[in-house]
Amino acid sequence: MAATILIVEDERIAAMAICALLEDRGYSVLGPAGNATAAAAILAKSRPDIVLMDYRLEDFENANYVNGAQLAKIINQRYEIPVVFMTGYRDQKTFAELMQAEPFCHLQKPFTDEQLLVSVEFALLRHQSFRLARDTRRLHDASIILAGHVRDFNGLLTALSLSVWQLETTPPGDSTSMLIYQMKRNLEKAKGVTDHLLQFARGSDAPSEICNLAEFVRSCAQCLVQPIIRAWRTQHEDKEITCDTSSDADNITVRINKREIEELLLILCRNALKAMPQGGSLRLTVGGERLSLEKEGERYIGEFAYVKIQDTGLGILSDQLDKIFLPSLSSDPNTGFGLDLARAQGIAVKHRGFINAKSAVSQGSTFTVFLPAMPEKK
Repeated sequence: MAATILIVEDERIAAMAICALLEDRGYSVLGPAGNATAAAAILAKSRPDIVLMDYRLEDFENANYVNGAQLAKIINQRYEIPVVFMTGYRDQKTFAELMQAEPFCHLQKPFTDEQLLVSVEFALLRHQSFRLARDTRRLHDASIILAGHVRDFNGLLTALSLSVWQLETTPPGDSTSMLIYQMKRNLEKAKGVTDHLLQFARGSDAPSEICNLAEFVRSCAQCLVQPIIRAWRTQHEDKEITCDTSSDADNITVRINKREIEELLLILCRNALKAMPQGGSLRLTVGGERLSLEKEGERYIGEFAYVKIQDTGLGILSDQLDKIFLPSLSSDPNTGFGLDLARAQGIAVKHRGFINAKSAVSQGSTFTVFLPAMPEKK
């Protein structure tokens, strides 16, 4: 199937020429969009494989978008679609701004037809390699989590078998009632394990639902994070990592896609483990906070729930902290760079929230996931 490309270019003649070239080469074209507002409207309805965008894209209709760089960040976070910039500017300031936006590729105007086509194919291939690396990591996580659940399930089956044997050899009485009670409890636990596995297997297509955030995080820590920690311990026999959960808001609720938020928490916890090669402590804290701020062109006002993921690891250099959520080919365990954190931020933004990061070298890092809180029931 031919790739779909969104064209965002405010020069009408140039835009139509690009559209004609791409359609002639078999691509499906969306647009052209003449400004960021028009591009955002198209993205709200369609999902192109790539966005070809003029870098200097002034948009006076929407104060949230100043130029192509800001729109590119939103596209990366919300939709994970690769962006190829087109620019006629050659000064160092523009180049530095362009690099901050992390395009998959950029074209210097004027460019030839072949240069355009090569850049498009390069961006598509690069994006495919990113997705393959991410899917491989997910599969690895799933295998570890599945192994942990299988072990838990086998333990429950053993306990049930023992209860059945005791029930068969015990005369009726109070002890029989206790054995039946224990069997019911173990069956409930077994059902919980299978439900969690089914939910994990459903993926991002699972519907969003309202849940108690503190209970959800505790479940994730036990069923998803602990298996990863046990695997870490087998590779670091002389080291130790502890994992604790706490809550400052036991009754706070959120509407989430559980599978996606599980993935988000796994990404952050996995990065925390990588940052603690000598061992340490990992803490997940649930709470609530009223926000009134603007971040990346979005306003966050009202009651928000949060999950803090704190580690005592290596920390992140201050000059790298503002770059860790940008897509990158690197995946340095000491800095947390890579597609994983970009994916995590994208999930948070999709839920109308965001992730904030604080860190100090040799002291550890704190990643705080903010999600809109549901109104309290009166």
